[in-house]
Amino acid sequence: MGSPYPLHYTLRWPFYYTWPSVKNHSSMSPKPVEHHFTPVDNKDYISLNFCGDIMLTQKDRVPLLHPAVTTLINSADLFIGNCEAPVGPHDLNPAAKYNLIYHMPRLFLTRIMQQTNLPPNQWILSLANNHAGDKGKEAFFTSVNILQDIGVTPVGHIQHNELPLTIMERNGLRIGIVAWTHWMNRKVFSIREGAGLFEHIEGINWNEVKKSKELDILIGLPHWEYEFQHFPKNKTRHIASNLINNAGFNLLIGAHPHTLMPMEWFPNGICAYSLGNFCGLGMAWPVRLIPILEVKVGIRPEHKGNIIGYKLHYFAQVNNKDTMEILPLSEVAPTLKAKLLKRLALVYQI
Repeated sequence: MGSPYPLHYTLRWPFYYTWPSVKNHSSMSPKPVEHHFTPVDNKDYISLNFCGDIMLTQKDRVPLLHPAVTTLINSADLFIGNCEAPVGPHDLNPAAKYNLIYHMPRLFLTRIMQQTNLPPNQWILSLANNHAGDKGKEAFFTSVNILQDIGVTPVGHIQHNELPLTIMERNGLRIGIVAWTHWMNRKVFSIREGAGLFEHIEGINWNEVKKSKELDILIGLPHWEYEFQHFPKNKTRHIASNLINNAGFNLLIGAHPHTLMPMEWFPNGICAYSLGNFCGLGMAWPVRLIPILEVKVGIRPEHKGNIIGYKLHYFAQVNNKDTMEILPLSEVAPTLKAKLLKRLALVYQI
């Protein structure tokens, strides 16, 4: 397994793992945590809620979700996140210790889902991430089958040389979702077999795809950027600008850094560069800031498919001796709460 990073960053990675960088590489200005582009009422839109990486935990401890978390997730028309591990049929292991190789028990995921009471067919999970091939190609496709058996819609993989495009319909809205990863620990794609993860979306005329598939909104879920950084590089910003302003995407929700990154508004859409983690591993306290992004998408003819508002909801992961909880930030111990609010204020207007 090689590093995708330059040598200077690879050497500093252990430091960033324990103390994520707040260097603002391109002087980005913080956006508000809540913004409404168009005055609407609740009959004018659907809610798409996005979370960051659903990661494993040591000892396979299933996080306990506070009612505020489950209520928010349950309010979504679709809940979309990144499944940061292949999912297998093996049991939860109270002695499990994870380092660089991940393999998520099916029960770990389903017990998170069951707490929310959101039907599985409203869950969309990307498998397009660097850990997807940690247990090999066969385990990757087993993961796809398990998610489908649960009722979850997996995205990011292709079969039989198809486009990595998933289309969902909600309230008359045709939603296209594309997920891809900029690197993998271990390859699971075979050009000869025409199946696996999607790594690059260059060379595809997404405007034409959007037109031919009659999509009202096109959403991209890129797995990109450097880990344990709070601000994107200019190269990533240029990619986002091109995808939104030229390639037809309306919304980009990034993953991989394990830390919250800012949002950027473009003329044709918005990009949230990273939502950090939803739960899981990580020594650094900043990775315990757990954001969920609620995006409102118009369904009436005058703004059909337009992003008409968003709100960032923030929670925190609290690790106890035998349990792990996801709590509203307001209910976290004062010391951790103050630190997380200070870090949040560097990235968003609060």
